[in-house]
Amino acid sequence: MSRTRGYIYALIAMLGFGATFVAIAMAKQSFDPVIVSAGRIVPAAIGSLLGLKLSGQKLFPPKGARIWVAVVAGGNIVFFPILTTLAMQTLPASDAGLIVAVGPMLTAAIALLYGHKKPRPGFWVAASVGTIAAVAFAITRSGQGVFSSGGAWWGYLLVAIGLFTTSNSHIAGGTLVQRGFNSFYVIMWANVLSMPVLLPITIVDLIAHPIVHMPSITAWIGYLWVSLFSIFIGHYFWNSALAAVGIVKGSQLQLTQPIFTVILAALILAEPISPLTIAAGVVIIGSVAVSQRFK
Repeated sequence: MSRTRGYIYALIAMLGFGATFVAIAMAKQSFDPVIVSAGRIVPAAIGSLLGLKLSGQKLFPPKGARIWVAVVAGGNIVFFPILTTLAMQTLPASDAGLIVAVGPMLTAAIALLYGHKKPRPGFWVAASVGTIAAVAFAITRSGQGVFSSGGAWWGYLLVAIGLFTTSNSHIAGGTLVQRGFNSFYVIMWANVLSMPVLLPITIVDLIAHPIVHMPSITAWIGYLWVSLFSIFIGHYFWNSALAAVGIVKGSQLQLTQPIFTVILAALILAEPISPLTIAAGVVIIGSVAVSQRFK
């Protein structure tokens, strides 16, 4: 895949992932939070099983890819959604956003430990500016300052653990694609591996909190989006983009995700955008553009 196509795929992925929090807000109008986080595996798993069967692939990854696929499943599909959902019981979204803002830099740093190519010092300068801007971006959205809510310590810990696992998942997915594995097969295998963990949680929650009223169309759209795009189709584009652009460099493209979230939240949920948010967004875009110029 060409680098240009990789950037196009990254743009699609970040636009779709940016819609995730908006979709979660829509889904929670009718669905229990556990269904939105763990139960999203149901449509994604059905699609994955069908996709693997129709393409003539085995339901489980080949031996050489199993550990990597397990890392993809553990971070992107199991731990990050569940841990952040639990953390949000004590933390406001603003505090969680401040921690998640360092995710792209963390991914780039961890990728070096996996042996991926080390970029020039100028990259890290641009990445640092982008990370600081992303933190400022989260602050401008919170309107409360830095960690002003005083959430429980375990909430911050859960978000941090979830962030670490998803950073490793991005690296594992991109690495597998670089090694020649089909990006669609990688995420489909990951969804299948996640079923034994997430499906029982979903069933228990449905028994404890049965759906007594037909969910609204808006809630269904949100639920299906967080399933079919956020943990399925979106990772096909993102893993392909990381493989084409380079995992260390490509990780910084994720800084644009909250910008898409804010834009979509304004268009769909009518949430306001402040001038400070716009300024922080401009700095993020500039830093990402500069970081991609370094080899």
